[in-house]
Amino acid sequence: MSFFDQDRSLAERVSTLATTAAKLMRDDGYHITVGFLFSRSPPGVRMLSPIFDDFVDKLIFWHELAYAVKLLKISSVLWVSEAWTRDARLLGQKPMDSLPIVGETLHVVGASDDGAVSGYKYTVTREDGKPSLGPAEEENPMQWDFLTPIRRAWGLADQDRDHPVIV
Repeated sequence: MSFFDQDRSLAERVSTLATTAAKLMRDDGYHITVGFLFSRSPPGVRMLSPIFDDFVDKLIFWHELAYAVKLLKISSVLWVSEAWTRDARLLGQKPMDSLPIVGETLHVVGASDDGAVSGYKYTVTREDGKPSLGPAEEENPMQWDFLTPIRRAWGLADQDRDHPVIV
């Protein structure tokens, strides 16, 4: 079974990719940010691996990607990324990148033009630099604002969000 198989449900594809990403993280000690863009007609997949300098880069990237999703008729997006967990007690008072790092996670998320979303999170701990991953935890990718421009490009509303959109 492969996460490339578009005949499988989004949830199945995200689950398969999460298992693969977790193995790579355990074996290599890190995981690059990587996205997969799937189209039905013509059938195909595009892979990208952006490098962000700052929050502004991320904001621009996701809006430009949403434009490409519409232009290229992308039907689903799968995304893998490591993320730092930061102490949010001073959120809104200090820039995000200046907040203390309190943890590390690996996220695998997916969304499709039919409104389906799926996601997994692994908590990462390190001993002597070697990562150890906690069990996969299902999460709702709608909590992550980066999907909003893509969902809007698909004509999907934001009513299923549990907080205000900031992008």
